Formats: sequence, C-alpha cells, structure tokens
Amino acid sequence: MNKNAVSQLFSSAGRALARGLWVLALSCFVMATVLTGPAMACATCGCDTSNHGSSDGGEDVTRGLIAIEHQETRLHITEEFNDWELFLIQILFMDTLLPALMMMTQQLTAVAMQQMFMLGTFFDAKQQLETQRLFDQMRMEAHKDYHPSVGMCVFGTNIRSLAAAERRSENTAMILSQRSLDRQAGNTNSVGAEGPYQDKKDRLQQYAEVFCNQLDYGGKLDDICDAAPPDMMNIDVDFTRAVGRPLTLDIDMTDGATSVTEMNVFGLAQNLFGHTVFSRIPESYLRGEARSNRAYILDIRSILAKRSVAENSFNAIVAMKTMGSPEEGADLNSVTTAGYMRVIMQQLGMTNDEDITAMLGERPSYYAQMDVLTKKMYERPDFYTDLYDTPVNVDRKMVAMQAIDLMQSFDMLKSYLRQEMILAVLVEMELQTEQNLVATTLANPVREGAVQQPVGGGP
Repeated sequence: MNKNAVSQLFSSAGRALARGLWVLALSCFVMATVLTGPAMACATCGCDTSNHGSSDGGEDVTRGLIAIEHQETRLHITEEFNDWELFLIQILFMDTLLPALMMMTQQLTAVAMQQMFMLGTFFDAKQQLETQRLFDQMRMEAHKDYHPSVGMCVFGTNIRSLAAAERRSENTAMILSQRSLDRQAGNTNSVGAEGPYQDKKDRLQQYAEVFCNQLDYGGKLDDICDAAPPDMMNIDVDFTRAVGRPLTLDIDMTDGATSVTEMNVFGLAQNLFGHTVFSRIPESYLRGEARSNRAYILDIRSILAKRSVAENSFNAIVAMKTMGSPEEGADLNSVTTAGYMRVIMQQLGMTNDEDITAMLGERPSYYAQMDVLTKKMYERPDFYTDLYDTPVNVDRKMVAMQAIDLMQSFDMLKSYLRQEMILAVLVEMELQTEQNLVATTLANPVREGAVQQPVGGGP
C-alpha cells in the first residue's frame, strides 16, 4: 500500500466518522428538547377527563380534539423514535460508523505492524552489529592471546637440549664412579690394578711429565720436572681451575678417547679420593687355614663404600659440567642450542665469539645451560622490555620461569641428598668406635671381680 492510498483511506474514514458523529449529536439534541419540554397529556395538564370528547360546548370539543391530537402526537413520536433507533443502529452505526471504524482499525493495525516491522528491523540490526562486534572482539583477543612473543620463544629455544645434556651427565657420573671403584678394587685392566706401589709410581711419572711446576718447593723440582704447559701446571691439585671455574668441561665418556680435561679430572680425583689404594690380596691369603681372612674383604668393601659416598659429590659436579649432546644424531642438540645462547651472551655485552665459546663451550653442558636459564637470561635488558607484552604472554613467561625454577629446585634436592648421605657416613664412622667396643664386650664378657680397662687410654 503506497502513501497516496493510505492518505485516501484515512480521508474517507474521517469523513464517514464526522458525518456519523454529527447525526448522533443532532439526534441527542432533538431527544433532549422533546423529552424535557412540557407534556401534553391530561395527567400533565390537570384537565378534567370527564369533559373530554363532550360536544355541549366549544371548549369541551376543543379539549377532545386536543386529546386526540395528543394521542396522535404520542404515536407519531413513538414511531419516529422507532425509526430513529433503526436509523442509529442500522444506517448510522452498522452502515456508516462500523465500516469506517473497521477500516480505521485495519489501517491502524497495518500501520502499527509496519512500524513494528521497522522497529524489529532496527532490533535485528542492533543484535547483528553487537554480535559482529563481539565476534571481532573475540577474534582480536584470540589473535592477541595466541600470538607468542619472541621473548617467549627464548625459553623454548634454549631449553630444548637440556634433557639430553642431563642424561649425559648422569651417564658420566656413573662412569666416573665405576672407574674409581675399579681402581681401588684392583680390577684387571684398570688404573692401579697392580697395587699401591705401581699406582703411585705411575702417578709420579705423570706428575713429572704433565703437572709438575719447576718453581715449586723453592725450585728444587728442576731435576725431575719436564717442561709442562703453564695451563697444566698443578692442575691435578687445583679444583678451581680443573673443575670449579669452567662451565663446560671437555669430557665425553662415550667417544672412546681421553682428552686433556679428562686426564686432569682423573688426576685430581686420584689425589682427592683413594690416594693410597689397597694392597692386592694374594690367593694364598684366602685358601686353606687362612680362609678366616676372608672377613677382611668385607672391611675393605666397607671402606670403599664410604669413599664412594664422599666421591659421589665430586663425580656429580664433574658430570653436570660434561659436554652436552653432540651435533650428530637428533636435531635438538647442544651444538644448535649453543648458537642461541651466544645471542644471549652478546646481549650482555660479550662481543667476542672466542670468549663466549671458552665460557659456554662448543657443546654447552647441563651446568652451563642451567646457568644461562636461571641467571644470565634475566640479566639482559631485553628480558624486562619484553615484559611490556600481552598479559597472556607474560603469564606464559611466568609458567616457563616456574618450570625452570622447579628443575633448579630438583637439582638442589639432589645436592641435599648427597650432603645427607655424607653426613650419615660421618655419623656412622663416629659411632664405629662405640660399636666395636660393644661388639668386643659381647664377645669377651668381663669376669666377676675383674677391673675393666677403659678404651682409648683414659683414666
């Protein structure tokens, strides 16, 4: 329905409604005028009804005529009112007002529905725009939250070869422990297999050729010392230079060769633990009537066990500084990780690649990698500037830092356990004197009346 049709429809409905209202008002006016005027009936005028219709006088005849006229007037008014009622109900209302009102109602309903359609369209558009805005907001938040920063990648890149380096350190610790036990137990094809004399003779020869410093002892070693390199002098007794200072030691127990660093560590270990190995027990000492000497083997093994507990801490420190995984094999190796760790050291101001390599090594050890992950990484200015990032990326960095902290805490736990084992061995050695006294007393009880001599030369 166009605009002109709507206007014409409203105009016709208005005209019909105006005509109906005008007729209704006129009818009401007529009814009010007739009904409220003086009544022409005898009961109203107070005349004598006995004289109505009399023909004796003119006056009485007049009254009769008036009564007749009154009656006709009443009938006429009643008839007119009946016709007026029919006109009001049938013609005015049913034929004029009701169709006009119906057309007006239909038009108002159509216009209202059209308005509601437009309003609903506005509601739909509002809902569509709000939904589209919500989707755009969620998409941008997802793009922001799931877009990792470069600072987050630093953690993942520098930690990927840590597990392989840790596994190699565990194997190195086991090999060092086995070598020490073989040397002290006198196993075949091991260092010191022929006894303490040959062991010290070989070590003195190595000292004179490799570790000797001619200036020691007031220059009195000139006759026995060879010209040793300056970086090798006395390194077999210098824990700081041999083990403590380097972050990565040139040690690889799986390559089948002995490097200079491995020789230095072996020399230091032999001077620290098991300096004098046990004399080798001949077979005759354990046969025949001497079979009771077999119990001494348990005492020797007890001492070896105590020494292994003490040496375990040394082996663990050396093992953590063992070179990481080699370049061959898996893609996630320490050689590749070293390139990214060099970038961290360069950000700290170390521009010389040789100094960085001397510090971290070609294949950074577990100790070197943990040093970078737990210390050096947080000394860079870039680490703090990268914190101006999205909250989600900052949370990711916090989780990565918590994971590194957990690994460091586990390393500290293992160190505490080694310390606890050493303290337990020391307590056992302190109690061994009292334990021997109790065992001796139980084996040789004191007779009645005899005086027991105190142990240790006391009063």
